[in-house]
Amino acid sequence: MPPAQPQEGAQIEARQNWIETHIRSSFRIQEKDLKKLSDSDEYRNCLKQFMEQPDQRTMFVYYTPQNQLICGVTPPPVISKKAMYFLKNKKTKITQENMIQTIMFGDIANQPLESLNSLANDLFLPMLNQNSEKGDKEIVSQFDKFLQNIYVTIGQTVCLIFHD
Repeated sequence: MPPAQPQEGAQIEARQNWIETHIRSSFRIQEKDLKKLSDSDEYRNCLKQFMEQPDQRTMFVYYTPQNQLICGVTPPPVISKKAMYFLKNKKTKITQENMIQTIMFGDIANQPLESLNSLANDLFLPMLNQNSEKGDKEIVSQFDKFLQNIYVTIGQTVCLIFHD
């Protein structure tokens, strides 16, 4: 006989605890501040939508300009300090069994292009170069062009590089 499935409430609580452990660590917030977030209807609805709907692949936690920590399923309009993202690597409902393999997460600084540039240059490019074989040379070449475009775009946003 297969083992009994955990109660739905326990399953939701385990997934919520996993997410909140990462939120607490990323934002270095106290339990009372996390409780303020987790007690909000907005947060519970956001978390439920992310966990239960396979097509909802992103969830963001961030501070508003008024210094309130909130949750949303779309990117924040403005990142006042930093934001945290949770991203499903495939369209699926999140369960206690698949959440660790399915959810990627990380921080985005208040300058997202610089965050993208750092991730691309310091994480993904070295990995691509390490694993590159003859067939992958074109991928690395295209990735280099992508990195150059990010660099130019960053320069354009701070008026350092002028493009005709």
